[in-house]
Amino acid sequence: MPRNFDDYELSQLQPESQTLLLPHPPQDDAACATEDNRFGRIVHLRKWLPEVDPHTDTRWSKRLTDRDVGLLLIQGLSVLILSLNLALTVWAAVQHGVKENISDILGAGGGDDCARVKDWNKWLHVGINVLSTLLLAASNYCAQLLVAPTREMVDKAHTKGRWFDIGIQSFRNLRRVPAQQKTLWFLLMLSSGLLHLFWNSAVFATTPFSTYSTGYVTTDYLDDPNPWLFVDSPDLDFIRQNALRLPKLDNKECIARYAGRLAGLSSLLLVSANVTMNDQLSYEHSNKRSSFLWNGTTVESAIYWRMNSDWMCNKWNLATRVSCTPKTMKSPYEDTWTLVRFQFDGNLKDDPSDDVWTKVDHCLPRDELQNMDDKCMLRVSKVILSIVTVLNLVKCICIALTIRLHNRIGINPRYLSGSKEKRGFIAQTFTRAVQVIFQPKETSTVGKSLYLVTLGDAMASFLRKHDETTDTCGLASKRDFVKEWPLNIPSASPTSVRWFRAASLSRWVLTISSCAITIGTVGFLLHMTIVSQQAQGVDTDVMSLGSYGLGTPQQFATALTGITGRLGPTKGFFFAVLFANMFQAIVSALYLLVNNLLTVMLVAAEWNKYTSRRKALRVSTPRGIQRSSFFLSLPYRYSGTLMALSGLLHFFISQSVFVVQTVAYVPKYEPRKTFERAPDMDGSCIGFSSLGIILALGSGSVLVLYLLFVGFTFKYKVSTRRKGRGDEPCPMPLVSTCSAAISANCHAHPDDKDCAFLPLQWAYVRDGNDASGGRCTFTTDISV
Repeated sequence: MPRNFDDYELSQLQPESQTLLLPHPPQDDAACATEDNRFGRIVHLRKWLPEVDPHTDTRWSKRLTDRDVGLLLIQGLSVLILSLNLALTVWAAVQHGVKENISDILGAGGGDDCARVKDWNKWLHVGINVLSTLLLAASNYCAQLLVAPTREMVDKAHTKGRWFDIGIQSFRNLRRVPAQQKTLWFLLMLSSGLLHLFWNSAVFATTPFSTYSTGYVTTDYLDDPNPWLFVDSPDLDFIRQNALRLPKLDNKECIARYAGRLAGLSSLLLVSANVTMNDQLSYEHSNKRSSFLWNGTTVESAIYWRMNSDWMCNKWNLATRVSCTPKTMKSPYEDTWTLVRFQFDGNLKDDPSDDVWTKVDHCLPRDELQNMDDKCMLRVSKVILSIVTVLNLVKCICIALTIRLHNRIGINPRYLSGSKEKRGFIAQTFTRAVQVIFQPKETSTVGKSLYLVTLGDAMASFLRKHDETTDTCGLASKRDFVKEWPLNIPSASPTSVRWFRAASLSRWVLTISSCAITIGTVGFLLHMTIVSQQAQGVDTDVMSLGSYGLGTPQQFATALTGITGRLGPTKGFFFAVLFANMFQAIVSALYLLVNNLLTVMLVAAEWNKYTSRRKALRVSTPRGIQRSSFFLSLPYRYSGTLMALSGLLHFFISQSVFVVQTVAYVPKYEPRKTFERAPDMDGSCIGFSSLGIILALGSGSVLVLYLLFVGFTFKYKVSTRRKGRGDEPCPMPLVSTCSAAISANCHAHPDDKDCAFLPLQWAYVRDGNDASGGRCTFTTDISV
């Protein structure tokens, strides 16, 4: 059974062809073939294997991995995502008008089941992060095409003692490509960053809360014959009039019902255990003997929604900031529950005797607790959707222009410059695009400047047309070209090096330090959130953090509420969006750094594989039996792992720091008991989830550890053999992505004219059958 794709390709050939393509054991001079037959020749092979001829149309199954098809799929993906965003934006505008920013897609009018809304919100964010990760990868794909140099650019650079990077994005290349490509590259990268800055907040769930009134009364309030003055809510008068038939809650029951709850609560009276009318402590100026000590509303503006039950612990939370949750208010507080009524100016005086300290005996709620788990909403922001749609459109246009450049100039040309060949043309319609795969038309590449996108493109170009500037630089590595252009490279002893050496020290320092700073900052923020929650009396063990949920708003887990409140509903919302999603943009930039570093090591690994076995070149657009694939430099097992970790990281970030939008309700008792909306008290702030931060921190750390594992564990293989006469080794130099080093090691034997189109291997090749001299290069020599 074939072990891989190369074995499968060879197994399809006739025995005569396999004999010529497969390696043979060394033979002595007498047994050697003639010079013409020592190297693979297309003119001989095409008699038995027509597919080996680069002039012959490549079969459609191989063209499915053509770079044209990859670009077509990327364009289709971007158009599909644009269509989805545009459809949702138009639907929201038609259904709810264009004047309002927020539209309800679930729960419009009266709310929806909170569990259902939460599930929709979670899976929509999963989808958003999958699509945004795919778009980021697609942008990176096109960006690498845009900074790829042409052979003409490489030749000019080499004559000046400079070089380009092959197979990766680099600022070295970006500085030297034409302005049009620079602009497209910049727009692709900018649109990716801005998409991550906004997209996750295009859809969000709301958190309902309801307001109610509280009143402090004396122990003997039932004996008070006078009406209460300055009562803020008629609910409190209703409770007084019906006190004898309303259910009475002791302190434990009252705390369990009201502490830490946001919605569904009714107004209540708190009956004092230590204050009577004779104490004359009422805040009514005209009647200090009134039984009505004080009253207030739990939430008077949007920014105070999280403090809905803070009135319950106002005696001690000013100094300790303990959160008013059922747990923190248990014994001894439930037995000694005391409330403080400050003086009329609302400030705590230096003299505590100026305030009224009321020990609670029991509570009288107006009604039973009402379930408001059906008052949640799933919302979209039309402004953010419009921004995302525009950014998607920009990305689609950039990808389309990249494809146009691809066809017009030849980023992925079908080789054989100067000769007729059949090649596809990316059409703007689906029918013509399919023809690219199945019915390519006749065209010519005469005069085209060929772009070197992949390592295979560069190797094929240099093997077909050698670079005179590197004639004397055989066995040169990238390090030899860093400081100055070398004239002669001394023979190197073969050494096995780890993958990390393929990348420069500066690239490693930039990538790892950026990741380390980000991880350290997130770790510090996690520490701050844990300390803040502990200071509020909130449990922070693993089980408790898990119970708070992932991306679920909590009263004790909010930030910058003062800023968002002062900015107002609209500006506060967009401030929260930008703050919550700036971490997404940062991670997108880190993804590009990690991707580039991993790509450098994998390009070197692809180069190194030619030491161990014969392989056809993997090029942008295959001719004959050349290989191709959708990926540029990162094999699927690496790019898939990187994209999966990146997508997971983006999702966890979206559940770590997020926009919290609250919707307010007030009690309504006519014609029946219910709650009605109070949109003027809606607000936005920033919420965080310690569990989400921990998971994001873990995912980011795994990504960095994966990079370090790959770089410091794997080694490049070393060939110590030298074919032919002599015992000198033929080491494989570590060229990395350096065009000059690649060129220096791709000077084919003069008689090995078709090596770029046939399976080849790195080895020592003699200059002639009887010659003692030779070179280390890529060859089809049957004696290798």
